[in-house]
Amino acid sequence: EITYGDWSSDVCSSDLDGSTDNTPLPTHVYTSSGTFTAVLTVSDGTASSQAPPITIIAGNHAPYVRIDLPTLPATYRAGDTINFAGLASDFEDGALPDSDYVWSIRFHHNTHTHPFIDEVTPHAPSGAFTIPLVGEVDPNQWYRVRLTATDSENATATTFVDVLPEVSTFTLATDPPGGTLLLDDSPRVGTTAIAGVVNMQRKIEAPTQQVIGGQTYVFAGWSDGGTAQHIISTPDVAKTFTATYQLAPPPTIVNVAAATPNPVDGVSTNMSVLADDLRG
Repeated sequence: EITYGDWSSDVCSSDLDGSTDNTPLPTHVYTSSGTFTAVLTVSDGTASSQAPPITIIAGNHAPYVRIDLPTLPATYRAGDTINFAGLASDFEDGALPDSDYVWSIRFHHNTHTHPFIDEVTPHAPSGAFTIPLVGEVDPNQWYRVRLTATDSENATATTFVDVLPEVSTFTLATDPPGGTLLLDDSPRVGTTAIAGVVNMQRKIEAPTQQVIGGQTYVFAGWSDGGTAQHIISTPDVAKTFTATYQLAPPPTIVNVAAATPNPVDGVSTNMSVLADDLRG
């Protein structure tokens, strides 16, 4: 980082048309149209370094771009189709052709981004994309729709619109309370509220048998009628999915009276067999 102070004579910028400027905030008027490269060089009198060059297009205006769709405030639910449309024109070129429209869609999550659609093809003033039903479940997310236009002199202009998620919550619970459930294969204990993007698909699962409060219970059913393991969609209003459990029945004792001759004295022997069908 360069901090400009009172030592302006140590700063030199050149613009490859032969002129230089030793001021901290240089200005220059180009007398002809064309593409030029400006370079900033900083020197302490012994050593010097250069900043990355910048390209200046003289005698040409950058294009004008705007996004008409989606309109603000723009929101989405999982599974939605998002339509986009825009306009690109140029002072010198007039209306730009379809080939000069470059759309990209970037997925933002927390403080970082993920590629989604780097470049929409074919190039056109409008298009559409679909929000996935499965994927990132963290509600801190959004999509950025970006339009870049380039004129005949390779000058560019960019604008964007952010599309934000519609977020709701659902709760997992057991009856009786205190049981363990699985959400996307991860255990959740007790009553758990989960925030997510509306319509995003999640997998919930209730163990067929578990111990709650020191007693053994067996799964009886979900409040939404689903099987022990099934897919739900994040509802648009808060909703609770409750897994109901029933006390496991007591062990079954089966008495088998067998007239089994005693090999020693010929006396019959009664045998009792204990069968515990749930408790092991």
